Amino acid sequence: NDVNLAGTGTGLTITTSFTHDGGVLNFGSRDLTFQSAFTRTAGSYTATTGYMIFDANAAWTIDQGDGFSIPNLRFTASTANNLTLSNAAGRGTVTVTNNLDMQLGAQTLTTNGKLAVADGATVNYTSGGLSAAPTYAGSIKLVALNVTSGNNIPANVWPSSPSTLVNTFV
Repeated sequence: NDVNLAGTGTGLTITTSFTHDGGVLNFGSRDLTFQSAFTRTAGSYTATTGYMIFDANAAWTIDQGDGFSIPNLRFTASTANNLTLSNAAGRGTVTVTNNLDMQLGAQTLTTNGKLAVADGATVNYTSGGLSAAPTYAGSIKLVALNVTSGNNIPANVWPSSPSTLVNTFV
């Protein structure tokens, strides 16, 4: 069945295991935060300005299933733990279509080559690293948020090739 988080209100934080096995989950303008085991075997996601947030409050693996497409995705680290995208058989790529936010502090997202960013999407980089660069489908808008002098944007976030990857840098 479909789930629509309509109306006004705050975001929703899920602190226990979550399994999505079908239907559309529309979180609209609300943020949906996961702090524990996330498993997706089927189903899709829609949102306007709301984000799906994977928070590394503990070291855990995101089991994204196959065909995972999300408009707005944020990776955060509220503790000194890393997140991992599943590399198990049958696990496909997570494709971000609008906004990818990285707020991982000193932590690293292990992508296992399973992260893609759609053409025209925005990458909002604050901190953190990636084990491997995402697959970029075209050009992106790269926004550096609170990146101070001496802190560089990692090459896995902003690779030097292709030189046309970043069409706007803010």
